[in-house]
Amino acid sequence: MTKTKREANATIKEPSSNSPDSDSQGKCSYSVAVRTSCQSTSEEAGVVFIQLIDKHGEESDKNRLRYSLTHRIKFKAGHSDLFVLADQVHLDHLSKLKLWLQKYKKDEAWKLHSIMVIKHAESEHILYRFPYDKWIGLNTDSATVIEVCLDVIGDPWPVLHEEDFSTETYD
Repeated sequence: MTKTKREANATIKEPSSNSPDSDSQGKCSYSVAVRTSCQSTSEEAGVVFIQLIDKHGEESDKNRLRYSLTHRIKFKAGHSDLFVLADQVHLDHLSKLKLWLQKYKKDEAWKLHSIMVIKHAESEHILYRFPYDKWIGLNTDSATVIEVCLDVIGDPWPVLHEEDFSTETYD
């Protein structure tokens, strides 16, 4: 028996962002680009949540990737979807990303190519890369929640600098 979208959404509860630690730390925002492989088979992957983890083991809240800024239907084959996570707990150097996929149908699978995260805090804008290039939910027997953990690859990359916002003209 397959679940409706409403039933699938009810299985994972989104946590409150009112955790006691969130007020004591600084806030920042994250841009999350999710790239789906061209080989992916499902029309829409299902409900996707992510959680960012830094090198000290500190974790963000579990965030549902609900509204893509780039596509009306999220996670289609060959697409990159952009999501913004605003007012998040400031994490140090990111090291891991946990992802949960709750499939709509048991016979669907999603091939995630990679996820890129840009941390926007104060005057720093740092890019972290999380490659994956594997199927998620390919060999599961039911519409269930699947958890995967992605490791960061390479060093963080500063993507925007103060001079990028300079109003000076160059001759």
